[in-house]
Amino acid sequence: MLHTRWIPTLGSLLLFWLSTTSLQAQSKDDHLEPADWHYTTVEQLQKTAALAQVVVLTSFKSSYVLSIEQDKQRYYLTYAEMRRGTAPAAGFRRDSLVASSARKLAITTELARTLTNLWHAAIQQTRYPEPLMRIRTDGTRFVFSSFRPGMGLRAGTTWEPAAGTHMSSLAGIVTELHQLATAGAYSEQQQNLLEDARILLKALQPN
Repeated sequence: MLHTRWIPTLGSLLLFWLSTTSLQAQSKDDHLEPADWHYTTVEQLQKTAALAQVVVLTSFKSSYVLSIEQDKQRYYLTYAEMRRGTAPAAGFRRDSLVASSARKLAITTELARTLTNLWHAAIQQTRYPEPLMRIRTDGTRFVFSSFRPGMGLRAGTTWEPAAGTHMSSLAGIVTELHQLATAGAYSEQQQNLLEDARILLKALQPN
């Protein structure tokens, strides 16, 4: 029987190099990147009392917006699905960012303020990624924005963050928020979310 040895081709070596450099970049780029204002729904923020907001753009599922809003001394979580059921993660047109359905749920003051501070802390660390080649096809893009007096509206984005990173934990917080908005703002869920948000906020704050 003839035995043949596998000889790596130029293509396989290139794919290996790309995957290795991609993992290295993900470990270094554990932060938000500057967001195209095309994705931050500025008009919606100006029309509401939103303190913090995240736009979740997906390839095959319904895209949606989650907002933390204040009305006098009360705080609310607003959830709105987008008119289009699907949208390219890298090319969602502003005129498509129109809510087709919305829900507004009361949340605790502590949770609202912690989430707002978490958004702000993450956006504060926004910077451009390492100049390495990235292959991005389908996936989920998160666009975070927050408003603070004297600082105005600021935003940052992340796309399919690597597991075990702070940005992955931030995306996990968004998933918890989505579950809270769709299932109901129950006190036990709010408390669990508050604890997770506190842990991540502490990790993002400078020592």
